[in-house]
Amino acid sequence: MGAPMQTRLHALVARLTSLVLLAGPSLALVPQDPPTPPPTPAPATDPVGFRKLDLAAALAAAEAEKKVVLLAFVDRESDDGRKMASETWGDAVMLRWLEARVVGLELDRKRDAALAERFGVTASAATLVCTPAGDEIERWEGVVAARELMPKMQPYLKGGEGLAAARKAWREDPASARARMKLGEAYAGMRILPKAGENYLAAWDEGAGQVEFAEERRNELVSRLCELASRDQGLRREVARRRDAVRDRLLRFAEGDDPLSLALDLAALNTGLLQPAKQYDVLLALRAREGTPPAVLAASFPDNVAFFLQREGRWKELLEARGDALAHFEATYVKWRAEYDKALASEDLPAGGLPAADPLIVRRSAILAQAGVFVEALVRTGQGKAAHELAELVASFDLRATTYLVLSGALERGGDASLKELFLAQGRKLLSEKDRAELELLLQRAAGRGR
Repeated sequence: MGAPMQTRLHALVARLTSLVLLAGPSLALVPQDPPTPPPTPAPATDPVGFRKLDLAAALAAAEAEKKVVLLAFVDRESDDGRKMASETWGDAVMLRWLEARVVGLELDRKRDAALAERFGVTASAATLVCTPAGDEIERWEGVVAARELMPKMQPYLKGGEGLAAARKAWREDPASARARMKLGEAYAGMRILPKAGENYLAAWDEGAGQVEFAEERRNELVSRLCELASRDQGLRREVARRRDAVRDRLLRFAEGDDPLSLALDLAALNTGLLQPAKQYDVLLALRAREGTPPAVLAASFPDNVAFFLQREGRWKELLEARGDALAHFEATYVKWRAEYDKALASEDLPAGGLPAADPLIVRRSAILAQAGVFVEALVRTGQGKAAHELAELVASFDLRATTYLVLSGALERGGDASLKELFLAQGRKLLSEKDRAELELLLQRAAGRGR
């Protein structure tokens, strides 16, 4: 090898050596220590789920932590108790879920007999959710799998003092349909709608013979029940099934039945279900039956049937169904006015008078609206004089600007503008200055809407 070649080879070796030294030990041609392994994580602790506390300490902890208390009663000598203890309360996911969300106590139904008696637990497996005050919010009896129990409990985790109070009131008076309805309202308030519907149905069934609850049952209860049923087809079918059973009993006129009570129940259910056509069919069947008491016919003609016939333009049928409209509305207003005057004389009357949501005020609006329908029907069937007499009768009981607005509108829709103007002229003479000003304002607004 010549001198120039050796010189170039030495230079190359020197350059490579310098590069290796600059790169550090990772490229050095020497043995390397093995990399240090990452630390091994400590094994996860088993979930506890339940706490080793007595009830008083558990309630105090729940109050401090803003949580509910879960009481898991099991009877380990029974199949259900053993299964609940080993499968549901032995599930690691269930226990972690409980640990994070509730103050839980695992209780033996026999060993903790005093607590079982306090909470009325007789089942071999019972799961209770309670407020920090120790009042029961909800319970599930029997075996409930962990994957089912967690979503069932979820709505109750945010508390439920109102529900607990309603449940307590119902347990103290289990025969009270009103208490059962209030329990349904408490469930509805927490958006636990299936339980709300279940309790509303029970209140309807149990309240059938409770005279003091009859009006609430046919009004507030039906309204709440049917509002839920409009969003739950299963519940709607249950309500319709009860409606059909009442209709069949009414049309049979069986000995021992009270046809007036049945007629009122049927009208309430058909009103709630928004089925006036079905109600009208029943009314026709009752009118065709010889000897149907007038009170039963009147009860079978609720407001929604009148509005249904109005929408259909069946004016003659509307008037025939009601009979003597003047006599009917006079009796209706006499009864309403007596109740209204009594309420105004009450020491419990609010400073501003009866609120708009008061049942008496709501009923006045409904009576006035139906009177308007009949005023229009009388005009449309050529009975203008009777229409004007009915309008005057209603105004004599309910002298307000709103009354003149509604009834003058009915006269106008019926097609008699002269009767409308005559009626308004009388109103302007009878109303106070304040009410006259209100009437003019209402008429201007109605004209602007193209009434």
